[in-house]
Amino acid sequence: MDGMSIRQTATDNEVLVTTLEGELADQAALTGVLDTLYELHLPIILVKQVDDSQIAVFDSRKTDKG
Repeated sequence: MDGMSIRQTATDNEVLVTTLEGELADQAALTGVLDTLYELHLPIILVKQVDDSQIAVFDSRKTDKG
């Protein structure tokens, strides 16, 4: 899971959500990450692919919130 970043945030109900972000080389790399999370008995809520334009929007929103 080299190159991946982990962020933990609390929802409005104070539930902790951990987000794992990063760029993967291919589907085999994604499978490796998912297998690792499975072996650690960590539930996976969502897997989402984003393109470069979505990342830029996400980053600007994060910056605007402070």
